[in-house]
Amino acid sequence: MIQIISPSKLTTGGTELLHQLNYELEKLGADVGMAYYDKEHKSFVEMEINPNFKKYSTKKNESVKLNDSTDNVIVVAETMLKHISAIKNAKVYVWWLSVDNYKVNLNLDYLKDYGFKSFIYEIKKALTITPISKLKGYKHLVQSKYAKDFLSSYSVQSEYLSDYINTGFLDVGPEINKSDIICYNPAKGKNVTKRIIDFYKNKNSAIRFIPIVNMNQKQVAETLRSAKIYIDFGWHPGKDRIPREARLQNCIIITGKRGSARNEEDIRIPQKYKFDEKSPDFLKNIDLIITDVVNNFDENLNSQNYYKEIINKERSLFEKEVARFYEEVIKS
Repeated sequence: MIQIISPSKLTTGGTELLHQLNYELEKLGADVGMAYYDKEHKSFVEMEINPNFKKYSTKKNESVKLNDSTDNVIVVAETMLKHISAIKNAKVYVWWLSVDNYKVNLNLDYLKDYGFKSFIYEIKKALTITPISKLKGYKHLVQSKYAKDFLSSYSVQSEYLSDYINTGFLDVGPEINKSDIICYNPAKGKNVTKRIIDFYKNKNSAIRFIPIVNMNQKQVAETLRSAKIYIDFGWHPGKDRIPREARLQNCIIITGKRGSARNEEDIRIPQKYKFDEKSPDFLKNIDLIITDVVNNFDENLNSQNYYKEIINKERSLFEKEVARFYEEVIKS
């Protein structure tokens, strides 16, 4: 049996992806189930599948009890590695949905973005982290090139098991005319984003900035659909979801160069839309590209068409990667 470890009550892009893997394996005829870890009880529990993800578990209504037998395969995300020390018999696949959620980050800019609580969190992580040296005996799957390169730097081989965007949010009604709106996630890169917003306030610009916060999926889609630009100067721990959703809603994507945004594979936009926020000309260069996008929107949108094409192909690619993974499991 293939068991996929997941937090029991958490609804995020990461936990959705874990359940999407369950669904694809079900379609292939695999004996597969979700193994829920309940933080409150500090144990693995058998309980009803998270109602937000029931559509991804068509054969089992409840999670399965984690079973460490030689016949089983256990998939565990990089954020839940504390559980693998107790696994002695089953074959383990570590699935790297991110990099930065694993490694300790005491970068001053990072701590400024996320505040004092993040400092405490990172210190706790440093005390409990499972070092890469102890992970070399396991199989590794990666969601991003960023993760693949990270593991390669430690001479750890990996295979791609990426992800895809749930496109259900796309059907939100008739087309909305684009306005001079820039959307952003206030939880990410907030200090850099504040610099940009303040810059435009001082210019008395007509450009509006709208945070993607406290919205349901439909509201996010409608807001992105009305905007011309989505900016993301966060840390990009993997292939992030909202930039891809924004591109599917025909926003121009502008990012920094941190994490997965640095390489040309995870966020496949031309380099002229990626900026180093530490550059002395950062605000000047950002203003130039934003002004160009506002005035020449269609031309800029066309220059990011390849990124949209890649995003639209992610589902079929994920299905192929899951099939390859399952074939490997069967043969092992």
